[in-house]
Amino acid sequence: MQILYSPPQRAYTSIGIVSATRYKPGWTDPSVSDAIPQLQAAGAEIGADAVIVRSDRSNNDRHVVVEGEAIKFTSR
Repeated sequence: MQILYSPPQRAYTSIGIVSATRYKPGWTDPSVSDAIPQLQAAGAEIGADAVIVRSDRSNNDRHVVVEGEAIKFTSR
């Protein structure tokens, strides 16, 4: 499952929106990379080949929310 931060150069079809929320206890705030495994799992669950990260936001309560567009490549 690929995680992309911009649209790919090859043709694709959007199949949905997925999101991941990650909590990280301790002294450091969570980052987007902390939520990637959960985002990959959400994309795989709906049959995506990749997820394009579209937005992320961090709350003051040690949570990060990452949203992405799940896609299927139309050509191999």
